[in-house]
Amino acid sequence: MSSSLREFGFVLDEAKRFERLDVRTVRAELLHQIETTAVEVFMDAPVSPPCLYEIGPSGEFMWHGEPMIVDPDERNGATKEGFKRLRDVLMQNPFDAVLFYSPKGPGIFQERPGSNFNGITYTDGQLYMQYYDGRVVHTVAVQVSNEEVAFDIMERFGLKRPQNIDQRALIEYYLLNPITTGTSINGAPASIDQSGLARKMIYKNKYKEVYPLQTVLHIVRQTFAGRWARPGKEIADRIMRDLDHVGPWTERDIEGIYIKAALMYAEITGETEISFMGSCGGRVHSVAELGARLLGHGLQAVNIFSSSYRLESAINETVDYKDDPNLCQCGRPSEPHFHCDGTTDDGQSCEHPIIVGENTTQCPNQKCKKLAVCVVAA
Repeated sequence: MSSSLREFGFVLDEAKRFERLDVRTVRAELLHQIETTAVEVFMDAPVSPPCLYEIGPSGEFMWHGEPMIVDPDERNGATKEGFKRLRDVLMQNPFDAVLFYSPKGPGIFQERPGSNFNGITYTDGQLYMQYYDGRVVHTVAVQVSNEEVAFDIMERFGLKRPQNIDQRALIEYYLLNPITTGTSINGAPASIDQSGLARKMIYKNKYKEVYPLQTVLHIVRQTFAGRWARPGKEIADRIMRDLDHVGPWTERDIEGIYIKAALMYAEITGETEISFMGSCGGRVHSVAELGARLLGHGLQAVNIFSSSYRLESAINETVDYKDDPNLCQCGRPSEPHFHCDGTTDDGQSCEHPIIVGENTTQCPNQKCKKLAVCVVAA
């Protein structure tokens, strides 16, 4: 896995592909991905910007004239096959809202030497909502922390929840069974709204902001209608207005563009640190550090159906710590964890478990609330 993936969550494999594309296509891809990065990584919003796909002559999804890339290593081919089935359901049910769920869990079931997915765990699911208008596929991705809600949504539209199966079988079951809702992209959210699910939490982001399903569905409807304020678009537009680079492209060029996006986000929000924790293995970086890094630097453009999108959306600090000999072995909880070394209000040792990969910056124990608590208990 590249150092850029560990440090920033970037998979810088697009530079070579950009050489095959015309300047206009490259700029369109970069514009979209800068916006997506601002929304999904820096802001950690629950719904992606909208994405449009054509269906090519051979039945493949096309993004800016290029076939969509789904790595055959991702979940040992189940994801690649799932997107083929999604295409079939979309084409057979034009204008129907179609749901496709990629669950939490390992990015690969059997590791292979050199695979980008070795050691990767998706700690959030991705619920894709889309429809085909006979010409293009319109889609958004919803981030899912509370997987029970995703399962209930799928079951509401006819996909029964499996019983007594292991994690791999469950993941493959949902990937291989995209479903039509039998109603429009407006009708499907309305139907869910009328159920008992609407007030349940579907996503909790790295800032501990909780999003009930009702709020997320409102964003989805507004996004498809073109009425949702797109907070990342200002950043993307400003960067692309100033970008005069036309190639050839290097990884440093692309990384520099996205570091610039992070700095622009900090300028708008007044933050002094930027968390890349929406990305796989990313870190928190100071604005000063990013400014120094920007000198001569530059990330990749990916689409929300691609393997890279899910890979970069995975919060995966567990990868970095899973072999750490200092991890607690008490088994409570079962996830890899440390214990808080803070002191509670009544003078007792806290020792509250801090689960690796949750981007915890403050102890969850209300009697402690120690900052920067990812340490080993004495």
